[in-house]
Parts: sequence; structure tokens; C-alpha cells
Amino acid sequence: MIIRTGNPKLGPNLLSGKEFWSRYHPMEQLITKDPKDSLKTLDLLLDHCNDQNFGDDINQIAKLDFVLINASALLVLGSSGKNYKQGIELARESLRSGRAREAIEKFKDKSLTVLSNS
Repeated sequence: MIIRTGNPKLGPNLLSGKEFWSRYHPMEQLITKDPKDSLKTLDLLLDHCNDQNFGDDINQIAKLDFVLINASALLVLGSSGKNYKQGIELARESLRSGRAREAIEKFKDKSLTVLSNS
């Protein structure tokens, strides 16, 4: 669920993922055990952007849905997406094409450069 930040582009005060998916995800499905598990989850999402690739792993599907809806909100706020549905498709395509992984790798490299120069 996304809570409105006061920006009229975001639309309703509360937005439920059920508006986009027929499935419901309790928050427990988003929990990771530790930082290594979080990194593993990130790699899985970046490498397997389609929920069909997760098979019956509802926890990974929940995390993908969570990433897509939040990325969609950022795309709408940044005027790259007209609405949430288009934002979800743009985010999914970024994952499929590898652009999301490229962006994260660039961010990581720049972060490491800044740290090494500190």
C-alpha cells in the first residue's frame, strides 16, 4: 500500500496493490532475514523480473510487486509515467531490459568511488 505524500499526481490517499494484481500480500512476505538475504532478494528481482520465473515462491512475487508499485509511484512523481499502471509497466520493462541492474551498478560504483576518496 502506498500512502499519499500530498502530491496530487499520486491520486487517492491510499492505493492498494489489489488494484493491479488479483493477489494479496501480507507484510510478512516482504521480510528478509538479514543483509545477505536482502542482497540475494535484490539479485533475484534484477535477474528474474517476471513473476512467472518465481514459480510458487509467493514471497519473491510479493517483493517484486512491492518494488514495481513503489517504482511506479516514483515514475509518476517524476512525470515519466502517466499513471500507476503505466509506471508498473515501465518499471517491469526496466527490469526485463537490464536497465535497472545497470543503474544499480552505476550507483554502487559511484558510491564506492566516493567512499574511497573520503
